[in-house]
Amino acid sequence: MPTGYTADLHDGKDQTFAEFAMSCARGFGALVEMRDAGPDAVVPERFEPDQYAKERLERARADLAEAEARPMDEWAALLTKNNEEMAEASQRARERSRALRVRYEAMLEAVDCWVPPSTEHEQLQSFMRDQLEGSIKFDCSAADDFFLPRVMTPGAFRDDQIGRAKAELTRATKGWGDAVARANQRTWWVRQLRESLAGA
Repeated sequence: MPTGYTADLHDGKDQTFAEFAMSCARGFGALVEMRDAGPDAVVPERFEPDQYAKERLERARADLAEAEARPMDEWAALLTKNNEEMAEASQRARERSRALRVRYEAMLEAVDCWVPPSTEHEQLQSFMRDQLEGSIKFDCSAADDFFLPRVMTPGAFRDDQIGRAKAELTRATKGWGDAVARANQRTWWVRQLRESLAGA
C-alpha cells in the first residue's frame, strides 16, 4: 500500500530522486509544517518569519510609546478605573467562592454522614473527604486575595504599567528575533537540501 510519499511511484508517474526526496523532506525539520500540504504544494526558496511575531513587536512598541507619552492625569483616571474593575472582579470572585464553599461543604457533610457498608469502603469515604477538603482549600480560601485594588499613587501605577510594557517589548523583541532565526534556519536547510540534490 503506498504512502503519501510513494503514491506517485505506485501510480506509475515519473518521479526523479530529487522530486521524491523533496516530497519526503516535508516530514522533517524545516518543512514539517508542510507535511499535510498537498503533494503539489511548492516548497518555497525562502521562508519568511512569522508575521504574528512582527505584529506583536509593533504593538508592543506602540503600547510602550503610548504609555510613556500619557499625561499623569490620564494615569490617575486609569488607576481609578483599574481599581473599580478589580473591586468588581474581587466581589464576583468572593461570591463564586462562597457559593462553591456551600456546595462543597454540603457534600462534605453528606460524606461524613454516610456509613460505609464495610471496612473495605472506609478508604473510599476518606478519599472523598480528602477530595472535598482539598478543593475547599484550593478553590475557596484564596478568593479574597484575588483582584485586590492597587494601593498606589498614579505615579507608581504609571511606573508599574510602563515596566510591564517594557517587559512585553523585551519578550516581543526576542519573539521576533526567534521567528527570524527560524525562518533563516528553514531557508538554509532547504537550500542545502536542494544543492545536494542538484545533480540527482
